[in-house]
Amino acid sequence: MPPKSFEAGTMSHTWTPHSHSEELRERLTAALSLETAFSATVFRTCGMEYATKLDVITGAGSRKFGGRWNPPAQFCAVYAALDAETAFGESITTGDKYGISAAMRMPLVTVAIRAELSRILDISAPQIRKKLGVTMAAMTKTDWKAAQNRNQEAFTQLLGRLAFEVGLEGLIVPSIYSRGRQNLVVFPERMLTTSRLEVVNGDMLPEGRGG
Repeated sequence: MPPKSFEAGTMSHTWTPHSHSEELRERLTAALSLETAFSATVFRTCGMEYATKLDVITGAGSRKFGGRWNPPAQFCAVYAALDAETAFGESITTGDKYGISAAMRMPLVTVAIRAELSRILDISAPQIRKKLGVTMAAMTKTDWKAAQNRNQEAFTQLLGRLAFEVGLEGLIVPSIYSRGRQNLVVFPERMLTTSRLEVVNGDMLPEGRGG
């Protein structure tokens, strides 16, 4: 597949889409019959830069820099966890993996977010993983940052991109912090008018830019 161009921050890059794009797209499309609605309070831990009422739910930071489930400069992704401990643990674990100590990650802010979504696919569920032909190890062990640094699309970024392209509002994905726990990745640009992300006690946070 030919390279694609994107802009991240002030720099222009060329990246190579994952080689399994078309095969996985077909599998994902077939799995859409198992999509579901999602209604729960989730938790997000972030640095002070995004710890505002608006910025914490835009996903603008992940769009700029990329993340495990989204390639940079393609679309926004809000990363959250289904419980507060996992949200904090994910942030610390990710920092440790790339040589950033817990002390240097501080201060961090953990917020609760009320999520009401209509089109979610739980790719951590065995039935759906089987349909996709995806292993748990492939999702949790992928070094997305190393792939991105080589201007390549990581396997997990491919999964997120295809989910975005087929119109899903987000994915439930396995946690890298703790086996058996789950995260929620939301694509704000795909949210239906009936869906929402709302920060609990948001009035206690600065207003923010919203982008």
